[in-house]
Amino acid sequence: MKRIINAIFKSKKTFFLPRKVDVCIYDRTGHETLIDAIGLRKEQFSCCSTRLEEFNLFVLIKTVLSGKISYRSYLKQYIKLSDPKIILTFIDNNLSFYLLKKDFPKIKFISIQNGYRFLNDEMLSTLNNCKPENGYYSTDFYIVFNKQIKKIMQKYITADYIVSGSLRNNKLPMKELDYSSTDSIGFISRFTPAILKSLDEKNDNNPDYIVHKFSSKLLCNTAEYCRKFNKKLMILTSKPIWLEEEKKYYKKILEHYDFEYLLKEHELDSYHNLSKVDVLVSPSSTLGSEALGRGFKVLYFSEDKILGSNLGWPFVKNLQGPFFSNNFNYQNVESMLESISKLSKQNWKNILNEYADYTCAFDENNSILKSLIKTTLDNNQ
Repeated sequence: MKRIINAIFKSKKTFFLPRKVDVCIYDRTGHETLIDAIGLRKEQFSCCSTRLEEFNLFVLIKTVLSGKISYRSYLKQYIKLSDPKIILTFIDNNLSFYLLKKDFPKIKFISIQNGYRFLNDEMLSTLNNCKPENGYYSTDFYIVFNKQIKKIMQKYITADYIVSGSLRNNKLPMKELDYSSTDSIGFISRFTPAILKSLDEKNDNNPDYIVHKFSSKLLCNTAEYCRKFNKKLMILTSKPIWLEEEKKYYKKILEHYDFEYLLKEHELDSYHNLSKVDVLVSPSSTLGSEALGRGFKVLYFSEDKILGSNLGWPFVKNLQGPFFSNNFNYQNVESMLESISKLSKQNWKNILNEYADYTCAFDENNSILKSLIKTTLDNNQ
């Protein structure tokens, strides 16, 4: 309670009755990507802030008068006053979302996966440890990347699962690849400020520090390969807002190697940059799986300490495959880069088809989600 009171004083405040809308977006984070991908008009939606960053004082007063003084009660009051037909979230790892359906049975709840999930992550770790009863967590629809994620999440969250890939990736049309040589190897950055902060303590049990140690060793071995075989090393950068810190981070790691950046200055730049290299090296990244779904040559490496990071976990039992491995020592990195580089277009397609359930599906222009939202709204006129 004290935390909520402090947050009220520090947060942005609004004073008016929430608008009645067709769609309420649960958690403001990532809402720009969401509304752009599905084409919502401004008057159709509102955002329910869930991170104590904004309070509606009208809703707060109604919550206090109800006698149920908690942040969860505040969020439920906001939804009740907004009276939406659909509640969407792009933050699918917020388990509080899946507790709301019981309170609003007439509203359609839709959760949309925004990134890969590992057992080290808070969401899967919580679900795996508490093993909730069937129906405890629920949503009407859960839009997921692939059949692997569907099979995993079905054990914990009751929903109608729809495999349609990544919301961002689906915004860019699929093109036939020609695999022409650029003499470049791309490395997908896993940089975040949390990883940078983890370097202060160097705690081997900190998931962010584990990612740093894993990805930096993989990067150095990739850089060594590029130097040995006269290839250009290109780092595909993370968020634009982190760029200056990210550059300092990689300059220190690669102080003895030559490299360049493929910058992400706008949301879809990462996907445009995929075609600028011959092979991508992915340290268990979401972009790596999206690239595989688009047909690009990708080596997908995992780290045993990042539980569930190996490709196809827990359904693919082999840790070493034609384009994936948990061994990121130099000899294996070199061997796999040489092997994948020499694969013909048809042989590579055949391999991808074999593992299609474990890479990112594709639904051009998010047509499945758009259709679902349109049908739901039409049925509630």
